Amino acid sequence: FDRLDAPGLIKALALCGHWPADMPATLDLDVLGITEDDIAALVTEEERARQEAEVKRRQIGFGDQQVTIDETNYPAIAQLVRERVSRQLLDVAPREVPLDTLASSTKEPRRREGRPGTTAGKQSRLSQTQISGIGLIGEVIVLEWLKAQYSDLTDDAWKSGYRNMVLGDGGGDDTLGYDFEVHHGKLRLLYEVKATVGDDTEFTLTPAEMACAQQLRRNERYRVVFVQHALEPDAIAIRVLPNPMSPQYRQQYRFAGEGVRLRFVLSATKDPAESLDV
Repeated sequence: FDRLDAPGLIKALALCGHWPADMPATLDLDVLGITEDDIAALVTEEERARQEAEVKRRQIGFGDQQVTIDETNYPAIAQLVRERVSRQLLDVAPREVPLDTLASSTKEPRRREGRPGTTAGKQSRLSQTQISGIGLIGEVIVLEWLKAQYSDLTDDAWKSGYRNMVLGDGGGDDTLGYDFEVHHGKLRLLYEVKATVGDDTEFTLTPAEMACAQQLRRNERYRVVFVQHALEPDAIAIRVLPNPMSPQYRQQYRFAGEGVRLRFVLSATKDPAESLDV
């Protein structure tokens, strides 16, 4: 092969249809009628567009407000969510929703990526920064909801890594396998939060979460709090799901991946007698 010089490169581009037919076959700026200022302006415009795109990938809309997702901004985001969460949402009882039994499926699902704290359904165009922001918002919503349900609950019940960036006390640990710990009478309730921007009914469990859900003591209960429409304050829905790793509820989930992504279907029949109220 030959190493292309400028004329050879122009010829190769022309043969491939990438050199404008009415443009002189040269890189001489004077012949092309291009100045150094023209090039500098183009570079500046491209850089400006790149920076704007980067800023957008670090922002999400919560209701009618745009928020920038940055760890230093997490406390302000948490405060905004607290202010916008409705009283009606906080009054949702902490009982498990009934789920339909799902038939097993042999169809290979489409693989999706996303932060463990969020479901990646309908989020494929979001950046990892935006996904992290959705996870934070979901947990703040659940924290406020738990406080409304258990009058003696404090921020100390928050156990995930997001706590460290909001409260700054180092008390969070993402390896525990749950996000909130609630002591109710003799019971120790462990809540794992999953948040989505739509009405998805699918989420991912990390190995730590699966292990925690399987290795419960007699006085422990593990539940998934599924937050739908997490970015729409007037449409947020909280669904308390039964332990997906419990044999009792195994038929109500389908492993939609390599043993960690699960799918469920909300039942049209909502009989409180079938739910566990604590």
